[in-house]
Amino acid sequence: MYRIEVVCTGNVCRSPISELVLQRAFGDAGLADRVVITSAGLAAWDPDEPMDPRSSAVLLRNGFSEDQVSGFVARPFRQDRIPVLDLMLALDRSHEDRLLAWAPPEHRPRVRLLRSFDPAASGLPREELDVPDPWFGEDVDFDAAYDLIEAAAPGVVAAVRIELQA
Repeated sequence: MYRIEVVCTGNVCRSPISELVLQRAFGDAGLADRVVITSAGLAAWDPDEPMDPRSSAVLLRNGFSEDQVSGFVARPFRQDRIPVLDLMLALDRSHEDRLLAWAPPEHRPRVRLLRSFDPAASGLPREELDVPDPWFGEDVDFDAAYDLIEAAAPGVVAAVRIELQA
């Protein structure tokens, strides 16, 4: 199994959205049986809590079922999992920096910003590849985060498909 973990701050906004969007994308690509997608937060503020209601709402507005959304619980990122993860997707540069600091040198190439897989973001400087945190925002900010995550999903699928064929 190819293992992907999406990482943000508290694992209640951006990373749960990313987890479900990527699960759907890999399922649509016929790879659900070969790829496991999880998510975690670097700060253990809300372990075992459901995702933010605004994250649930944006997922429901975009065709996810109540069952998919309601089963989510927040998890803290565990450094001891780094060796078993094939890809760690950071939602912003602060997450990427922390993961790179924790990862042994041989695992650092597995740490990437999620938006680095979005073809529309190709050529953008690193500082423009964050998925902004919608936590202090409104529904429109969650919609914007969802759109950025959704735009990157096909690129993640394409890159993993190549790795699985290697």
